[in-house]
Amino acid sequence: MPSAWWRVALVAILAAACGSPAADRDAPSLAGEPWTIRSGDPSAPAPVIGAVPAAVREFCHAPHPTPPGPEGGRRVAAVPVATLSESGVETPLRCVVRSREQWQSFRALATPGALPDGAAGFPREALLVAAMGVRGNTGYEIALGPVTSRGDTVVVTVVSTSSGPSIQHDVVLTPLSLARIPASAGPVLWIEKAQQR
Repeated sequence: MPSAWWRVALVAILAAACGSPAADRDAPSLAGEPWTIRSGDPSAPAPVIGAVPAAVREFCHAPHPTPPGPEGGRRVAAVPVATLSESGVETPLRCVVRSREQWQSFRALATPGALPDGAAGFPREALLVAAMGVRGNTGYEIALGPVTSRGDTVVVTVVSTSSGPSIQHDVVLTPLSLARIPASAGPVLWIEKAQQR
């Protein structure tokens, strides 16, 4: 019968050998940054807001669950600018970009050339950005749904689609959706909706 030391060594070797491929496949690419697992999708690690430069944190925040608000409101003309599966933005973010300087700060997070330089006519227009962060397989999408206003508050619906069980697992995506709206100084309320394929 093997000794206790031998059993412990065998378990450690098996755990290291069996656990490493999955860990390497979904490993975050921001080395040294703090990471959390979001409760809505435990299979996809996402960096916390601390991984984002301070200049971007001024107009962006991490997504968080929001209770559904009352339906209705006046429709806001939202013009889609881009929907990307590989934006290079590795942090889940919800952003309201109101100036060219803010847009340049945000574009620095993306893959060079992925986001258009002249995406909006500042200051008469603003940009709404919803970034999903890193996803370890195909089948993930993010979209900006209806945009409405209630008084001076702009209400933006974000629809996040997650993958099903038969999706390819050897790719990394960073989905992002971007739209422009008429500029408003009022607050923006983000309504999060999740769906699965």
